[in-house]
Amino acid sequence: MYYIGVWLLLFAVTALFNVLPNPLSVLTVTCPAFLYVVPVAVYAHFGEWRRSAGLILGAVLAVLAGTSLMLLIMAVRGYTLQLQLTSAQFAGLIAMSTANAALMAAMGLPIGIGTARRWSYDRVVIATMAAFCAVVGVYLWQCWDAFNRIIDSMIAWFTENRLNAGAVDMDQESIDKQIAGLQWFGENKFALAVGIEFAVYLALTCALVSITAITLRRRFADPGPKGGFRDLHPPDWLVWAGIVTAFMWFAEREYGGVELRFVTWNMAVGLSSIYFLNGCAIFLYGLQVLAPGLFLIAMFVFMMVMTGLYPLLSVIGLFDTWANFRMRMDRLAEAIRNAQSGES
Repeated sequence: MYYIGVWLLLFAVTALFNVLPNPLSVLTVTCPAFLYVVPVAVYAHFGEWRRSAGLILGAVLAVLAGTSLMLLIMAVRGYTLQLQLTSAQFAGLIAMSTANAALMAAMGLPIGIGTARRWSYDRVVIATMAAFCAVVGVYLWQCWDAFNRIIDSMIAWFTENRLNAGAVDMDQESIDKQIAGLQWFGENKFALAVGIEFAVYLALTCALVSITAITLRRRFADPGPKGGFRDLHPPDWLVWAGIVTAFMWFAEREYGGVELRFVTWNMAVGLSSIYFLNGCAIFLYGLQVLAPGLFLIAMFVFMMVMTGLYPLLSVIGLFDTWANFRMRMDRLAEAIRNAQSGES
């Protein structure tokens, strides 16, 4: 993996991403910075700190260049007027996006340090996710007003686009339902945005740690972290946070309150995402340990789709706290092997 080649490729991709016509561009300007995480993590793993720092600086310059071009294009086309943001707010967004890009790219550092020290997969994810939460939390806090203005503008854009395109490919009832859903989200975005951000970054963290581990093992023959995604298991005490959230949910439904809704709904979304990923990990663990036939896999996937993939896996992940499905799968696999050996 050549340093100059990686730097130039990531710089080009990052700058190109930010100048593409995208109605969510202002919200997603730092997304390409995640492309730097795995290379930074690999360099940090092997103690090549100068190259890690160079890539982080490259992320800053790329996002700064791409964001400036994007805002220039938006100003020329008149899109900036739709967002109703002042020049100072745009300058603040550029500054925050640039700083955010550096911090996002730097998320490879805890991954690289954790893998070098042979931490468990869970521990690497927790350490990286803690850093993500700190960065994203500060970003949302500093840009909350602009963030909400942009969301409202995007909802209006999608609503108008749906009305214009819907007359051709959808009936009026379906269009009305979609618009009502967008309006409902706009009214309750304050109670969902933080939880959704947490869920997205948690899934992204798991993906980045997994990609880093695979890269270390396959390209460099390095063991990387202990275990993998299939061994992911949230701490058992987290279930108490779920119980408290459930009580708060009922209290909010009964008595209302904007502050209570903000805390309860965001916590519910965040916790459900944790247990959903645990359910996914259990499913992958079962595939590897039990090695079921294609028919059984198809039946289980069909059942998940029919009952709802997200809620079913979230429930499985939650009840793993008491059921310990992985241990039961190990016992079942051992019983199957013993039975097969006895028959032979």
